Amino acid sequence: QGEPVPLLSYVRGRLGQGAAPAPTRGALRFPVSDEVYARADAVLAGTGALRWEPGARRAQGRLTGEPLGASPAVPFFCLTGAGAVWVAGPADRWMALRLVDDVLYVREDRVLAFEGALSWESGSVKDSDVPMLQFRGRGVLALEVPRDPLAVEVRGDAPTLVSAARLFGWVGRLVPHAAIGGRTPFQLVCEGEGIVLLEAAG
Repeated sequence: QGEPVPLLSYVRGRLGQGAAPAPTRGALRFPVSDEVYARADAVLAGTGALRWEPGARRAQGRLTGEPLGASPAVPFFCLTGAGAVWVAGPADRWMALRLVDDVLYVREDRVLAFEGALSWESGSVKDSDVPMLQFRGRGVLALEVPRDPLAVEVRGDAPTLVSAARLFGWVGRLVPHAAIGGRTPFQLVCEGEGIVLLEAAG
């Protein structure tokens, strides 16, 4: 069974500030006592008296009625009741992370499952159509991770240009937004202080 890796350990490993955690192997068990959100293609098994309802996006603390998930073909479920669910992602391509009063922004289509104990919101990169989910607080989530993730530190005095197609997520006080004007191969600008995570391999 997989064990969650602290978010900061994952990020520091990608920056070369320690050993990079290996992808999670096996499956991850999510106990269900409050809520758990899980993507249909990540669910392996469920036990107990669980209720499976369609997952909906959340904005400003309220459910919007829009389906959660980047594709109707792989919907999210909101699980409530008492029991447990096991999830896993593609072999060597997924990771269970633990947030401890952290804030993480990640592409919606890379999220496999998460505990409802985490505070979360749906959104997108400013002035773009890249759907994102924001997670904060304490709890566990499972992500489909890049084959060769790249972490780039962003400083306040040096905005960083990135490819929208390769954006995986970010941590810290970053404000990514659409790049305007100029002849570059980049679509997004990251400003502020933090670390942007990119998918180096397509």
